[in-house]
Amino acid sequence: MLRTVRCAACVAVMFMSIMSYASDDTVFLAPDKPPMFPGGNNAMMEYLGSNIAIPFEADTVTGKSVVRFVVNADGSVGDVKILRGLTPVHDDEVVRAVRTMSGFAPGEKDGKIVASYVTLPVWFKAAPSVGCGTIADGGNRRPPSFPGGRIALAEYLTDNLEWIEDGEEGRVVARFIVGEAGTIDSVWIDRHLTPVQDAEVIRLVHGMPRWEPAVADGVPVRSTFTLPVNFSKPERMHEDVGDTHACFPGGQDKMDEYLAYRLKWRDAPNVRAGNVVVEFFVNVDGSITGARILKGLSASQDRQVLSAIEKMPSWIPAKKNGKSIKTHETLVVRLAP
Repeated sequence: MLRTVRCAACVAVMFMSIMSYASDDTVFLAPDKPPMFPGGNNAMMEYLGSNIAIPFEADTVTGKSVVRFVVNADGSVGDVKILRGLTPVHDDEVVRAVRTMSGFAPGEKDGKIVASYVTLPVWFKAAPSVGCGTIADGGNRRPPSFPGGRIALAEYLTDNLEWIEDGEEGRVVARFIVGEAGTIDSVWIDRHLTPVQDAEVIRLVHGMPRWEPAVADGVPVRSTFTLPVNFSKPERMHEDVGDTHACFPGGQDKMDEYLAYRLKWRDAPNVRAGNVVVEFFVNVDGSITGARILKGLSASQDRQVLSAIEKMPSWIPAKKNGKSIKTHETLVVRLAP
């Protein structure tokens, strides 16, 4: 079972250069002619606005990340560093997007092409808040979806994932952007297994059919999706695949309500926005066992998620050939304090 919700924040960008000299005379803070992005500052604003995708749970934050980077003499970008952070999620996404920029006209000093620093404040404007608690599926937003839904996505993974010889059993957690047209872009691996298996997951994601894009206020928007992918040895690949899937009693909406009620963050220490990825077994009697965190945020938040999973009411188990079977489930829980 997979569940993710994410929506891009509104991003505004401003170009700035600091009028002083670096102590290292090979990189200038204030060249006579500053470096320029292809098409100018407006084009750079549009590029970053199109390539920065913020998680749904983090787009309640308004503020700025200030990033500094070097435009080398060949126009490439290097030495990207956050000078003033907003949140780890925003800062990491700014660094990632800046590193993808290229083709700058380099700066000039005394008529010579030089490497120079660029300091760039990247502004984020929070989108209107919808929903409550940790689940925010309602209101005027709809998350991206694989054609046919979660069951079709699970079938796609089962049919197309190739076992890697000498690979390890375990999970790779991938994160990727679903564009406004439903195309896949910019795949990251948040939880690694082996380099070859990570590459297989990236291949699998890039090979997906066109998705249904996320929608905000009736308009398709860029968003991201977190996808756990399980690697099992070939003889075990279909052990827990049933004719029907295990489900929370009452379905997805009831599980959303349950998690929103159970997960309270205001008084918890070290609260962060982000994903907690948890795996567990649904036994033949519907009971939950073996819950563990695959990707966490903080000790207190991870404990609360585990407690909520372990205290869930009995699920409706999956069935195969008319008989209940034990299944291995993965749940991506979005946390938005």
